[in-house]
This record gives sequence, structure tokens and C-alpha cells, in this order.
Amino acid sequence: MIDKLGAHLRFFDPVSFTEIASIGTEKNPHDFVLSADHKFAYVPIYGDGVYGKNPNPGHEIDVIDLAAHTIAKKIDIAPHRAPHGIQTDAAGLLYVTCDLDRQVLVIDPKSGAITATIGNEGTGHWIGILPDESKLYVTNKDDRPFISVIDLKKRSLSGKIPTPNGTQGIAVSPDGRRLLTMSSAPEQVNIFDAANLRGPQQIVNVGKAPMGFGFSPDGNTVLVANHGDGTVTVIDLIQAKVVRTFKAGTGIETLAWY
Repeated sequence: MIDKLGAHLRFFDPVSFTEIASIGTEKNPHDFVLSADHKFAYVPIYGDGVYGKNPNPGHEIDVIDLAAHTIAKKIDIAPHRAPHGIQTDAAGLLYVTCDLDRQVLVIDPKSGAITATIGNEGTGHWIGILPDESKLYVTNKDDRPFISVIDLKKRSLSGKIPTPNGTQGIAVSPDGRRLLTMSSAPEQVNIFDAANLRGPQQIVNVGKAPMGFGFSPDGNTVLVANHGDGTVTVIDLIQAKVVRTFKAGTGIETLAWY
């Protein structure tokens, strides 16, 4: 779990939901991505502030050894600032948004080298990549009223998808045919059938300011990080009901099973 407000990375037992380890970071982490073999996590260190108010922006990606629960190394991306959203491709390259620079960085995690910088015009928040790795999509929160479309072969901005109300979260469907984006919802989670977007939805009340979420390997449970009150809500997706809420640091932004 990425405890943004607590400046920690937290490891929890997936059955008991008790904390088993934690790693302190110098400045606030905001997101992460797992390596394909689940040996490492790559964590952007954003700075000591939040979006729109980050006076001392970070400039590194922490590489976390998931078995040892330690920081294996740090990738310095200076002079680029405020890394936030991060994804990886089949070759293991990292794609990282830097909101103050309005760029997406392409990083080789083995060497730590920045192999390309791509302008996306907006501040850049979270990232979605098509399964065929032809395009990358970047949400720009409330900074620009569009999603930036990046051509990964040309490594350049190739289009903009209008989003008048701004966007934060983003996900690409497994078949690559749909892109789902969202803005923040106060203390609610909507559950719907992705094959029938006009079908009925079930609304589940969770904690304050929900942000990231993670699905269990069997797909029956989702954990919702409540950034505003330091809790995580456990939802049974079959019953569409909350089965547990537990304390987890100060303010978790995102999380995942591994």
C-alpha cells in the first residue's frame, strides 16, 4: 500500500489485513507499478506536497525489493520533477508522468537511464496503456480538459480526448477496446457490469475520499483505499457489500495484491 500522507510503503497480510512491514520514504510516494515477475515495485516519490501544492518536488523512483521489504535502489530522474503516475510495458520499460514538467518519461529500470521524454501538454496524473502497447493515455486531472493520447511508436502526443469535467483514475479494458476514466466520487464506489455499461449499478458507501483500489486474485474482493481517513474498505463483489474496514496508515492512495 502507498501511504501518501504518511510517507510510507506498507505491507499487509492478505488474509488477516494486519500490517507486517513498512518502509519510510523521504518524501511522499504517490503511485506504484509491479515488475512482471513481482520481485520489485517501482514507486515515484512525488514530493512533500500534493497535486497543485508541491513546493519541494521529488525527483526519484524508489525500487522496492518485495521479498526483503527494502529499498533496493533509487533511480534519479533529475532535472525532471514530481513523478506521479507510472506503468510498465512487456519489455519492462517504465512510463512515468512528471506533472510539473508536463512530460511522460520513458525509463530503463535496469540502467536507470531516461530513454525518452514525451510532452503531453497537461500536468499528467495517471496512465493507461493499450495491451498492444501502441498508445498510452494520460489523465490531466483539472489542469486540462482532455486526456492526452501518446503514440508510443512515435513517442509523441497524437491526440486529445475531451473531458470537460477533468479526469483522475484511468483503466484500459483487457481487450483494448475501451478506456474507462473517472473523476473523484465522495465516499462511494459504483459496481457495474463492464459488458453492459447502461445496466444497473450498485452503490456501496466506503470511507472518506476513496482513491485507489485493488482486486483479489480470484476477483471476488476489492480493497478500496480511503485517502481521507486512513482506512481501507473490504468489499465482497459477489454480494456488493462492505464486509470489513481496517486502519492502514495516514492516507493510502493506491494498493495491490502481489
